[in-house]
Amino acid sequence: MKTLLVTGYTDLQTRVSAVCNISFLISSSNEKVCLTSTSGNAFDLDMFVWDEDDTKVRVSRAAPGIMDLVVDYQESILTSSWAASPEPASDQYVSYGGVHLRRPTSILQIPALVVDGEPHLRVLRGGPRKFSYEQPKTATDSKFDWTDFWKNWAGAAFFAHLKQDLAKDTDWLIIDCDANVDRDLVMLLSAEVDVVLLLTELGDGAKSEAYHLGRDLRENCPTVLPVPAPVRAMDEIEILEKSRDHFQERFSQIAPERFAPYWFVQAEVPYVSYYMYRHLLVTRQHISKIYVPLYSAYQYLVEKIREATDSVSRDENLNAQTVAALLLDARQRVQWDVFISYSSSDEEIAIRLRELLRKSNIRTFLAGIDLTQEIGTQKWFDALSLVLERSKVMILLASARALESKWVNHEIAEFVKRPRLLVPIPLGEHELPAMLTDYQIVSWDGDLEASATIRRLLELVLGGLRATASSS
Repeated sequence: MKTLLVTGYTDLQTRVSAVCNISFLISSSNEKVCLTSTSGNAFDLDMFVWDEDDTKVRVSRAAPGIMDLVVDYQESILTSSWAASPEPASDQYVSYGGVHLRRPTSILQIPALVVDGEPHLRVLRGGPRKFSYEQPKTATDSKFDWTDFWKNWAGAAFFAHLKQDLAKDTDWLIIDCDANVDRDLVMLLSAEVDVVLLLTELGDGAKSEAYHLGRDLRENCPTVLPVPAPVRAMDEIEILEKSRDHFQERFSQIAPERFAPYWFVQAEVPYVSYYMYRHLLVTRQHISKIYVPLYSAYQYLVEKIREATDSVSRDENLNAQTVAALLLDARQRVQWDVFISYSSSDEEIAIRLRELLRKSNIRTFLAGIDLTQEIGTQKWFDALSLVLERSKVMILLASARALESKWVNHEIAEFVKRPRLLVPIPLGEHELPAMLTDYQIVSWDGDLEASATIRRLLELVLGGLRATASSS
């Protein structure tokens, strides 16, 4: 299976239109393509593949997508028994040792973009995850921390699982990723794919960012294809010539050496206002409606992508055993600096506190967001127990409702079984239980501008982390 990452510094419509047109053209050659997106929204991609049909888009987004697979993976890492004998594989799940993961192939969707009635193009939906498998999620997910996922959840193992399962019946995996929002993820994914298509506007700012990203990408992925997009028609040909000369001078250092100078000119994606405001694929239009320069650019771009991927030496030995080996240390990686214990009524303050701690590179756990199992179930207890065991500091948002909560009291009781730092933050006018008065109490009402209080809180947390590290 060939893998292509599409990213760059251009507008969203141009990037998503390019990735969809490329996917459709490749699938038109009777090659099976899986298209997915790491975008937090991915609505524009859905509009493309479902022919601007709002009803079909809503149905699609009510089904599981790539972020549901990520959450399933995290839950499996937390709750797996890691038994010596794996559970039997099925169409829905696969086991790697004791890790039981949902198959990506079990949730692929066949969009409206089919060729001769054959589903050569399939979609692993991007965008927000479902709230549950029973009803679609209505709230927006918070921005996912991909760097944390790669570092602490063995994200490369998740991606290996994705590729291993898809490769059985897929010729191409094509991934859309927005460098403007997730540059770190672009870098992480580039080490896992064959080719990166780097789109960039010809303006100095976008070109500069794309150039520096391209140079960084070459450290991970040897094949990077930089292409101007979109390119607007100009009255003065001299201006366009100068822009192309500058592009050639800078990006020839990034493109494959075997590509001829100015190869990108035929691949330039022209700006076409008709397609900029509609979710329509030029490669699907009737010949009477096609804007030939745009169509020709996509065709040529696909030729160069094929040429680039054909020369890549890829690992053909990816199998269940190699994925299981990658997962071996995943559970050991899962550690947290701070566990925030709180009542659901105080979740807004808990989220603000987490973001504050993240700015100081402090890894923080919020059960109401990071655990998706139903509260009180065995899986929930198993996951919560592991997190509490592997958290170094607890911050307690001690509101009256929190102190009455049996779950908050359960978290406190489990955490204090070992000598670790607990920081109570009283919320509201009420007395704290006697056992909490033995700890260093910090008064904070959620105000991010309270610099002295925040500094004191950070000092306590960092001191607790150092004490835990020295005792381990």
